[in-house]
Amino acid sequence: MPDEDFCQKCKQNKDCKTIYEQMGKQNTPPVAIKVVFAFLVPILVFIGSLALFQALLENTVQAEKLKTAIIFLAALMLTFIYLIAAKFVNEKIKNKSGTIKT
Repeated sequence: MPDEDFCQKCKQNKDCKTIYEQMGKQNTPPVAIKVVFAFLVPILVFIGSLALFQALLENTVQAEKLKTAIIFLAALMLTFIYLIAAKFVNEKIKNKSGTIKT
């Protein structure tokens, strides 16, 4: 493999190996759940709220373009409410666990 040849010729190959070993041994909490709540859930909230408002406003507004705009803005508003609530909950969790805010 070309990478092994490159590493063999490198003057810092032992330091590099030590650094990667130390990084692998770190006991940090997994971030997968935070990533899901930060990126995937807002998208799902937006799509779900689009469907919800589409069903609620199906026979209410007759003008199609107006109905589309209302549904989009309502879904966007609900998504922002979720984001604000998620940020508030995250701050409460940080304060309760005693970590320093950055």
